[in-house]
Amino acid sequence: MTARAVVSTFSAGRAPSQLAGWWLGAAIILAYANAVTLPFVFDDVSATVNNPTIRSLHEAWSAPPAGTSTVNRPVANLTLALNHVISGDAPWSYHATNVLLHALAALTLAGLVRRTLLLPGCGGRYNARSAAHIGACAALLWSVHPLLTAAVTPVAQRTEVLCGWLYLGVFYGFVRGLEQRQPWRWWAPAVGACALGMGAKEVMVTAPLLLLWFDLILLLFLVFNWARFFKIRNTFFECKSISVTRVQFSNNCNFFFRKVEIPFSDKFICISEMRTNHQSLSIGCRGQF
Repeated sequence: MTARAVVSTFSAGRAPSQLAGWWLGAAIILAYANAVTLPFVFDDVSATVNNPTIRSLHEAWSAPPAGTSTVNRPVANLTLALNHVISGDAPWSYHATNVLLHALAALTLAGLVRRTLLLPGCGGRYNARSAAHIGACAALLWSVHPLLTAAVTPVAQRTEVLCGWLYLGVFYGFVRGLEQRQPWRWWAPAVGACALGMGAKEVMVTAPLLLLWFDLILLLFLVFNWARFFKIRNTFFECKSISVTRVQFSNNCNFFFRKVEIPFSDKFICISEMRTNHQSLSIGCRGQF
């Protein structure tokens, strides 16, 4: 696939992805609309009302009281300080920010799935519309799952929703960089998102490692021809010996050197095996594919 074809594919996918994004955002707002009217509960009080460091933006970088959910998480504490500037101790802006961050994370996930499916390594198996629909459905199932209410509804879980959005942003920036001739235009923001995420919650330190695994998966499953791999593997078990050489060292110990051909090719392998009266042990296998 040429560079022009890749660009046209992504450009054609903007319209369905934008429409899917609007539907996804509307579903999240409907699912969490009542969260804006909720009061502070449980750990929310210690993170907001009893947290003197959010009274000003300058003090937001200071260490909050012990036992607060934003201890050693200055970026999350700063977002709570911004909410205090907007609404003081009124909880509506805190809850609305959590819902907004969750919606941004869902949109980022939808974009990540869509652009991953449109990578040239997929071999054109997905068009722009189907990739947008798959990404939107995956993000929708994730965003409105009941288990996520424990992360979105409580204000004290600002660290969760903020880190989750930035975590997905790291992967989204990586995939966007794969589409560019100058990938660092997107990889640099991904590094910045990773750095900010470490100030939101400590789990962000796993992002670089998982990104390496993600890159390996893209290489193995999207680029490597697995159909050819399994075809070779199946024919290996159907191969036949074309020559066997036996070397007897004693009455109960024999060595067999077996030359095996691969069907439908001119390749072969050599297997050395030691057999005794009680067991058979494969010593080695060498050859060419």
